[in-house]
Amino acid sequence: KRSQPQPPRVLLPGAGLGRLCAEVAAAGFEAQGNEFSYFMLLTAAFLLNSTSCQDQWTVHPWVHMTCNNVTNEDQLRAVGVPDVVSSSLVPPGMLSMCAGDFVEVYSRPDMAGSFDAVVTCFFIDTAHNILEYLEVIHRVLRPGGYWIHMGPLLWHWADGSWDELSLELSLADVQQAALMMGFSLTCQEFVDAAYIANIRSMYKTVYQAAFWTMQKTEQQLPQDLNQLVQMLALQRQQQQPPSAKDPGQGLCKEDKQQPEQQQPHQKQQGQQQYGLQQDDLQQLLRCSVQG
Repeated sequence: KRSQPQPPRVLLPGAGLGRLCAEVAAAGFEAQGNEFSYFMLLTAAFLLNSTSCQDQWTVHPWVHMTCNNVTNEDQLRAVGVPDVVSSSLVPPGMLSMCAGDFVEVYSRPDMAGSFDAVVTCFFIDTAHNILEYLEVIHRVLRPGGYWIHMGPLLWHWADGSWDELSLELSLADVQQAALMMGFSLTCQEFVDAAYIANIRSMYKTVYQAAFWTMQKTEQQLPQDLNQLVQMLALQRQQQQPPSAKDPGQGLCKEDKQQPEQQQPHQKQQGQQQYGLQQDDLQQLLRCSVQG
């Protein structure tokens, strides 16, 4: 028998309760979630493996929220859990979860080049050192692989103790560092993303989240920061007409379009065997934060 092609592998660090992992697996990708929190891992294991029907349990998530309620009924209202049974979505063998620190687990040599895509949702600002996250994401991707990201930059360790490492970069600096590490930016936009929002409350938290797709290039990475800066400057001289630069974004329109035109033909052909593109992952991530 002719062997069947393997589905694209997708890594989802900061997987939380595993809902996005289940959606990605249901779309035909082989998904692997990674989570550090035991609270998240235990609850995710329960929801993914121990539910048998929709609305199996009833919870009252806002019963202790005494502020900004329009009516008493809004505060006391019930919610059925789960809204969808994960086992009915995920084909056998298409979803796995890996417990542990993201940098520690995926810095291992055997993880290099093992994923076709990395999807991060409200994750990268959990880093003590965002440069470590970028380095690991780049390492685990195969050449031509995609990194799809959505989220704000609410650096989790910004208010930590004086001896707690916290590298707090701007969005422009994060993207600049990613380019210097060997990514190319294929598309970017900003989207409104609610976070644990009560839709009936008079107070809601909504981020204007960055939403981008980057692609791993095959360029050889320099060994120190000076070489990285020199390489990036040379790339800009070769690819960007000075008159077309957008100082607000750091990338001109031609640069944003160019990586998409240079996607490896072999990679596109492999994805088309499944009828799957990075657009499928982008849409799943958008839906996960916009309801």
